[in-house]
This record gives sequence, structure tokens and C-alpha cells, in this order.
Amino acid sequence: MKFRKFYFWFFLILLFLILGCAAPRIKKIPLERAQKSQFIMVDDFDSGEEPDKFLGVQLIELTPGATCLSTYAEAGAFCGYCIEIDYQLAQGSKCLWGIDLNNLDASAAEKIVFVLKHKKDILLSVVLEDGFGNLAVIPLSPADLKDEKWTTIALSLNEFKDVDLNDLKYFKLIFESREKPIKSITYIDEVKFFGPRQLLFLSLKDNLFGFPENDLDEKRKKRLLRLKDQAMFKGIARDAWGYFDKIVDKQNHLVLDYIQVAPEPIIGDYTSPTNIGLYLVAVISAYDLGFISEKEAISRIKASLDTIRELPKYNGFLYNYYNTSNLHVTREYVSSVDCGWLAAALIVVRQSFDGKLYPEATKLLEEMDFSFFYDKNIGQLNLGYETDKKAFTPYHYGFIASEARMASFIGIGVGDLPDRHWFKIRRTPPAEWDWPTQKPKGEYREYLGEKVFEGYYTYGDLKVVPSWGGSMFEFLMPVLFIDEVKFAPEGLGLNDILATKAQIKLAKEKGYTVWGFSPSSNPQGGYKEYGVKQVGITGYAEGVVTPHAAFLGLLTLREEAVSNIRRMISDYEIYGEYGPYDSFEVKSGKVSRKYLALDQGMLLIALNNYLNEGAIQKRFYADPIAQKAKKVLEIEKFPWAAEYITEDTTYSY
Repeated sequence: MKFRKFYFWFFLILLFLILGCAAPRIKKIPLERAQKSQFIMVDDFDSGEEPDKFLGVQLIELTPGATCLSTYAEAGAFCGYCIEIDYQLAQGSKCLWGIDLNNLDASAAEKIVFVLKHKKDILLSVVLEDGFGNLAVIPLSPADLKDEKWTTIALSLNEFKDVDLNDLKYFKLIFESREKPIKSITYIDEVKFFGPRQLLFLSLKDNLFGFPENDLDEKRKKRLLRLKDQAMFKGIARDAWGYFDKIVDKQNHLVLDYIQVAPEPIIGDYTSPTNIGLYLVAVISAYDLGFISEKEAISRIKASLDTIRELPKYNGFLYNYYNTSNLHVTREYVSSVDCGWLAAALIVVRQSFDGKLYPEATKLLEEMDFSFFYDKNIGQLNLGYETDKKAFTPYHYGFIASEARMASFIGIGVGDLPDRHWFKIRRTPPAEWDWPTQKPKGEYREYLGEKVFEGYYTYGDLKVVPSWGGSMFEFLMPVLFIDEVKFAPEGLGLNDILATKAQIKLAKEKGYTVWGFSPSSNPQGGYKEYGVKQVGITGYAEGVVTPHAAFLGLLTLREEAVSNIRRMISDYEIYGEYGPYDSFEVKSGKVSRKYLALDQGMLLIALNNYLNEGAIQKRFYADPIAQKAKKVLEIEKFPWAAEYITEDTTYSY
């Protein structure tokens, strides 16, 4: 009997907890409907602090004779906090409480839903206001409320006429006293937008110029593979251009960071300086390849430059991430390498279209002073600056085989950084470091008064100046703009070729039929770094190939890259509406059906250089900035270069 009583009370208490905390005290949505629906949660207030889930804060507005205080209360409609609004109103006065929605796009939503505990006899209205100042006020009927008990309020968004649901700025409640003074407390919880399944995706989709309709395009792939190399690559380039043609915010003219096509469509509605820069160069590439007219290219670039000019900046530098819908800064951080890529793009822009965009591109370029990132004590660039903390990151770009060398090259070219900075950047880790994958070999040489250890790692018969992880984009992303193979054939250009050979060697050793290892989407989910560990200081993982890395190979080992790309497209189900997807597992064939602006940009620009004899490289190198900096690139000659260079060696276009 004692045990029975114990279990009786145990299950009774458990049931109480479930009903009291886990289950909402609101009417349920039918299961079938719920499975086809989705919420965009504005805030459940459970964190007990601001900002809300969309980085917004609360606001209070009062007319004369009104007072109001809002606090977090523990007695929420669910377990956790809610908002307690304590107000006192003189006759004829009003109190307004609201949440900043931070220009939320809820255009596909059907209802706004929240939970309320309120006195029925106090006049209450619900307000939505958009980013343009338009607002709609919906009075609540006392019949809609349970007196001082939690009530679910679900209002059709059709009632909020004249408000742009693509750009919602505020959700507000207005408390009003008409006949007598009032003192009361209202509680609110679980503010959300309710709508169809994939609500957030559908809301964001209408901001774009398009979105892929199909998962795979096998017919298109087979047609391309039957073509000769030049025609095939132009067809791939046209498809890859689709991302930059369509996945761009209609209002702000900024490319989005990524999309996922399958298994469920997702839109990554944010961007970075690197994405923006690659978009500008992608537009120029589309013009070079004959996909758009000069007039359209200039119009697109000018629209983007107009937005860039108005974006919040820090010391002339763009922040590292912006929401593409509302242009809000999503991280208070400026990155030296990302700003370097935007600067590289602006250089190409001003060297295009007979200089029609020269003044606009130059003005943005001149606002950036790369000496801001320069650490004079060690002669290297800081990774970035945390603007909210007023502090540089504790790390530096310390190795030359890195995509960050573009920022250094430009900084030298504009005169923000001294020439010797190039040779303050290490070629290999110091021999006394015990954690890297190898001990470097090499010898010292002197350039511009700086003593440099010209070191290398060995991988079979290859001697490679290592990158951090051994990835393709660390070695070759700068080659999209600088033809290092041509202008530094015994220095970094040679290293670019040897790093590509290391990719081929790893694939052969592992029994892979294809190569191209670089940071990309992880087919198992998320994002991950991949590379050739043998030529990496720490070394990244392998087993996943990303097409952008294979296309970068067109800039170093063309014949090998062409056959590699053909095998890749033929043997794996990776081809979609915007060209090859971002990555796939070599052994299982599992594909990440995503497109990333960064990777798709590298792929398209590499194709333009390949098909149009270095069109982007030539523009960049013709600029006075590159001409001033080229000395530091061209004077360096690796001591082991003679082992690989012969009289008939030629790699340039």
C-alpha cells in the first residue's frame, strides 16, 4: 500500500508539472495543421533579458498623465519568463509598450499570435508598424479576452492593411483610459508569427530575384559533358552566374551568403565584405562572358555601390556581417582579410567599363586605411577588431600562404603598410615550435633589408610553403586577382602549382578519382575545413571535395583541372540549376546541396580568367595599387625553385 501511495503521488506530481510547465494554457492547434505550419518566434522572453530573438529591444511611449514600467516576471504562460507591464493612466491618457522587430520579414505569415493576461475592461489595441512609418491599429474586443487569465490572441495579418510585411519595425500594445483613471498590470508572452510550413524561407524568397526550382539537373549536366572544353566551361559559368543573378536582395542589391536547395530550402539572409566584393567581380565576369550587357553590369554595380556607401562602417571599413533585408550589423567586428577582398574588388571595378565607375569605387577604397590593422611590434596584420570591445583580436595573419596576403598586398600598394611588411610574414613556422605537422627545411635570404627564412614542407618530392590547413583557397584565392604564376614563377606562383600537385597526390594516395580540398559545407551538416594535411601547418580534414577548389586549379594546372572537373561532374550527382553544388563526400557520394556566395564567386571568377585569358587578373594588375606593390611579389625567389623551373616552362596566358 505504501508503494502504491508513493507511485500515486509521484505520478500526480509529475502530471501537475507537465500540465503546469510544459503545456501551454492556450487552445491547441490541430496536429495535421501544426505539421503543415511554422512559427517565427519574436520572443518567448525566457532569457529574462534583452535583446529579443531579432536583436530588438522594448520601448515605452506615454502621453501626459500616464506612467509605465515593464519588467521580466517568472509567471509566464509557459515555464520561464514573461513581460509584466505595470501602468497607471489618468483619464484620457495612453501608454504604449512595444518590441522592436528589427525590420523582420514576415511576408508569408498568416497571423500574429501572442499570449496575454489582461483586464477586459481596459481598452487595448494591437499595432504593427513597418520600416517606412506605416502603421495599422487593431482594437481588441473584450469578448476576445478572458478576464485576467492567459488568453491566446491570433490576429489575421490581412487586418493590418497598408503595412509592409516585408519590413516590420514594431509590434506594439496601446493601453487607453477614456472614462476614468486606471491602475493595472498586463502580462504578455510568446509573441510569434504563424504561417505555412517553411514560413521563414517563403518570407525571404520574395525578396530575391529567383530561387532554384529543381534539385538536380541531370539533362543539363549530360549536355554539358558532351561539349568541348571551352563550350562546357562557358555553360557551367552561365549556370554559376545564376546565383549572382538571382540570390540578391531586390531592394538593397546585396548578394546573400548562401542558400540550401535540398532537402529543405533555406535562405541565409546575411552577407559579408568578401561576398559583396565577389558579387561585384561576378557581375564584371558575367559581362566579360557575354551573359549581360555593359549597361546592365554598370547598373547592377552602381546599385550595390550606393548601398555600400550607406552601410554602417567603422573607420571606413565595413563590418563583417550585415542582414541583407534590413542592413543591420549582426556582429560588431571588422576583419582585415574580408575588407581586403572588398578592396580588391573595388580595384577591379574602377579598372572596368572605361573607368565609368572609377570615382565611386575609388572613394570607397580610399576610406579604408589598412594601417589600422597593422601591428608595428611584429610587422603583421591583426585578424580583426571587436568594435564593441574596442580591442583587436589576439591573433595575426602570420603566414604568407594564406588568402590574407591579398589585404597585405593592397595595403602596401596604397601606402598604408611598409614594403617590408611582406617579409615580416612567415613562410613557415619557426623550427622551435613543437606542434606543427612538420619541421621546416630551408635557408635564410634577405629582401628589402629583412632576413627571411625561406622554408618549406616536404610531401613526397614536393617542396611546398605550407598554409595553415593545406586548403586550396588559402593557396589560390589570391590568384583570382594576381597572376602569381606569371609574375612570381620562382616564388609564390611556383608554390601555387606545387600546392595543386599536393591535392592531386593526396587524391591518388587515398584512391579518390577527384580532388579539390578546401573549406566548404559539410555534407553531414554545417561548415568544415578540408585540405591536404601534409602541406598544412596544423592540417585540415580530407574526404570531402568542393568544386570551387577544383575550378581554382584551372589557374595553375589547367589540363589536370579540366579532366578532374569532367570526372567530378560525370561521376557525382552534384549538378543543380546554378551549377555544381558546394561539396560532396568522395566515398559515399553524399552531396551538400547548398550554394555559398564565397565558393560560387571563386568558381565563376576562376572560369572567367580561364576562358578570357586572365581578364580579372589583368584588370587588377593594371591598377596603380598593384603596380606599386608588385615589387614585393616579384623579387622573391625560393632557393629550391631551380628544381622545378626549366627553360620551356610556361604557365601564363
